[in-house]
Amino acid sequence: MRIAEAILNESIVDDLRNSLVKGLKPEYGPGTETYNNLLKEFEKIASWAKNRLRKGEDENSAVDNSKVVWLLTWWVLDTKLHFILTAKRLSSVSPQVYPADSPERASLEQHNNIFTDKEIQKVENKAKQAQLHWEQTPDRPRGIFPENSADKFVVALVHFLGTEGVSQKVREMPLKPTTTPLQALEEWKNIEDDWLQQLKDEERSIFHPNYKYQPENTLKPMIKFPDGSAWFNLDKQFCQEEGSSMGHCGNTASYNEDDTIFSYRSPHLHKTSESGEHWIPHLTFIYNQETGMLGEMKGYGNQKPRKKYHEVIKTLIMDDRIKGIAGGGYLPESNFSVWDLDDAKELVEKKPLLSGDNLRKYVQMVGIDDTLTELVHTRMGDGARFEPLPNQGRDTRTQMVRLTDEYDNFFQLIEKEFSDAPYVHMLNAAMEGGAWGIANEYNFEQQAIDMVEEDDMGERTNYIIGENDPIIKQIIIDELVHYSDGAPMDSIWDTMQEYGGEFSDWLNTSLLDASKTGWSEGIIGALLNHAIRTIENSSSGYMGHGAKDVNLEVQMRAPGRPELEENKCSINAPIEEVLDVITSIDEHNDELGWDWWTPYAVAHEGGEEWDDDWKEDIHWDNLKAMQEFNTNIDNAPKLHTGEQFKEKYDRLKEETNESINEDCGPKGKRKVFDLAQVLTNTNSEKAHAKLHKVCARLGLSGDQCHAITSKAGYT
Repeated sequence: MRIAEAILNESIVDDLRNSLVKGLKPEYGPGTETYNNLLKEFEKIASWAKNRLRKGEDENSAVDNSKVVWLLTWWVLDTKLHFILTAKRLSSVSPQVYPADSPERASLEQHNNIFTDKEIQKVENKAKQAQLHWEQTPDRPRGIFPENSADKFVVALVHFLGTEGVSQKVREMPLKPTTTPLQALEEWKNIEDDWLQQLKDEERSIFHPNYKYQPENTLKPMIKFPDGSAWFNLDKQFCQEEGSSMGHCGNTASYNEDDTIFSYRSPHLHKTSESGEHWIPHLTFIYNQETGMLGEMKGYGNQKPRKKYHEVIKTLIMDDRIKGIAGGGYLPESNFSVWDLDDAKELVEKKPLLSGDNLRKYVQMVGIDDTLTELVHTRMGDGARFEPLPNQGRDTRTQMVRLTDEYDNFFQLIEKEFSDAPYVHMLNAAMEGGAWGIANEYNFEQQAIDMVEEDDMGERTNYIIGENDPIIKQIIIDELVHYSDGAPMDSIWDTMQEYGGEFSDWLNTSLLDASKTGWSEGIIGALLNHAIRTIENSSSGYMGHGAKDVNLEVQMRAPGRPELEENKCSINAPIEEVLDVITSIDEHNDELGWDWWTPYAVAHEGGEEWDDDWKEDIHWDNLKAMQEFNTNIDNAPKLHTGEQFKEKYDRLKEETNESINEDCGPKGKRKVFDLAQVLTNTNSEKAHAKLHKVCARLGLSGDQCHAITSKAGYT
């Protein structure tokens, strides 16, 4: 019967998994990022539920399949409602606010509803039947999980299952299909409240044996007070005895191997014996012996410590053994905070790390300094890059922080930071002239060849030769005129095709190779630019937690030139948005990798296709094409005069140099010099081309142009 029941429930789980992606529009179907991410999140919550929702405390106890199905049913409905309501909210933004052609409107369009109208109607009907707040905005509670967060439900359930006095009752309590997780939490809280009410000082007191009778179990006060109370280091990562007495889990739910418990206790005045004393605990603080930081800090029943205990707490936190406060754990908002004290600012000035549980408050009260960086590292680890950038007197709300090392170029950055991202694999393949994808659907070599075949080679030829060094252009025209016996030349490309020969064959091949290089480099450029947009688009989810997303910025020394081999770059972000994410992680008792990035958003899954939108950005790279053509000049056959191409070029260049003063004159040089000064420090290809045109009209070669303009500081 049990086996049959388990098989039945596993079948229901499979049905729920399928129902999550049922009704997706075709463009979000199997193989898409949306489809795969939905299934990943389902597997994550399903795995957790099967691991935690058991019929007994032992990890080998049978899985409570009915509760697993109950939780997953509500999770699927809540997830679908989230997407539907988010799309409704974004689609309602007025065109007057964000016009149709604005980047903001384009960003909103990415959040169009992923479900069909028919599926939306089904989900809304289910929400109505469950009497949920489905018609409200996404920011309002939907009535399924606390604050619309399944993570917060998970944290709360872990707490209840780890609290000795209530855990078994929570496990045994049946859950109706109509009971929402939020309603279940309320019932479990009532169970906990009833248990707390039953506890009395007589029951709460903990026996401390005298050294004479149990030396191994003797506790010595670490800090004593005149009234006889004291702080004790229990020298334990968790303590069920402390948890039972204080009405909480005793750190059994989520202890760290470096944790120990500090317990503030007072002696029981009427319970003494020769063999020991009875003490009543009032405060439980978790201390990390590795970092020196205090984590969870609670009073009786997981309540925020009352004001009457502030002085003894102040004595503890100012002790040399305490480096600072990190906070976290269950109900972090109920932890003690240094900001609960009237003289908090003075204490923080003496020991800045005491404010580590509220980074935004620290920035507000103290500012952005080295201590803030240290506070971030206590959470993220020393490997995390967090380097606040100079703010030049502006508001802290606009201050940026560097989140990566500064790399020599953009490709090095993405290869180190996002090695599993699709565009890294695609760029590697494109640079090597290879293919990428499960079925090699992205064959970059062939893609460039196809583009050449579809190209207007007459137009490309006119650019490569017509906009080239005047001497190179002159030599080519002279050769074509010779072999065509002076026939009219309307098109260089057509003349080559009509009048063959060794020179025309070389020129034809070199132009095709140059055109292909222009397209190959254009493909790489499009991938680089699309990679930047992917990183910088907050909807990509590269850095965030819950509803908090960070707007990343790719900072380059030469903006807009990701193809340069020497172009220092890094990833920056608004410092307040980063602090919001860290706070959200703390509130959910979650973790983020020290490298900041959300793995599922970045990861490349074995050839999964990347968005084809990048192809719209492919543009022929005329400069790279011309460079390729000029490189091939070394392979040109002898000219009809018997000279090598390079030999004739050098001769004509020398003749031009001798007559430069006569052809150009001081006024012409001055004109080039002044124009170069205007264009200095610009990255405009159009401006560069204009400069060469002016020089060409004055009879100057490209090298002569560079010689004059470099004196004006133009590079």
